[in-house]
Amino acid sequence: RVHGGFLSAYDSIRVRVFAAVDDIIAHTPEVVAEEGAEAGAAGDGKWHVFITGHSLGGALATLFALELGQSVKSKRRDCTVTMYNYGSPRVGNRTFVSSFNRLVPDSIRVINGTDIVPTLPALLGYRHVDHGVRIPGDGSRILQGASDV
Repeated sequence: RVHGGFLSAYDSIRVRVFAAVDDIIAHTPEVVAEEGAEAGAAGDGKWHVFITGHSLGGALATLFALELGQSVKSKRRDCTVTMYNYGSPRVGNRTFVSSFNRLVPDSIRVINGTDIVPTLPALLGYRHVDHGVRIPGDGSRILQGASDV
């Protein structure tokens, strides 16, 4: 189960985002590099797609990373997927989180100090994906692990 508001927002951009990614990964990174652009290659001739977002954008990035990871696993797309989000709310239930963690193991969820957004929604079984890191609000420079804020 996924939060309905986040899913609705994601559905409103989903087709355009996949079209943009598909347009780029249709060209091999080597060809793009030969044309003078930066190649986003993972070192193995595949594109490495980095997905990021802040707050609501972090929730949308989480949904997109999962769906892109599913399409890579099913061999509909050939790329690697990394997701970094910042201040993301909880997106889905335990089943969603388990799927995400399996399909997008290369992800980091950053929380700034005592930001309230990552604590939402607080009820109904919504959980955070793994690999949370908290930047303390007390001025210290020591990052802290953050499970389900």
